[in-house]
Amino acid sequence: MGHPTKTETKLALVQLKNGKAVGLDNINPEVLKVDPEITVEIIYPLLKKVWKEENIPEEWEEELIIKIPKKEGLANCKN
Repeated sequence: MGHPTKTETKLALVQLKNGKAVGLDNINPEVLKVDPEITVEIIYPLLKKVWKEENIPEEWEEELIIKIPKKEGLANCKN
């Protein structure tokens, strides 16, 4: 199995869901989807390098979890 193609990368990009919260990079999915052709040309070399070296950058493994309280607040574990 070879590295992902530009077509596969573009398809994955187009399938990103809108309205999701930004990550640590502060980039909305909508921004990436404005012009998929240009976005693929920018990110494809990086994805190809990661695939070839089989080394995921540490920054890609970081998570940011934020609690969003509903009406009852954080004390109510049911929400």
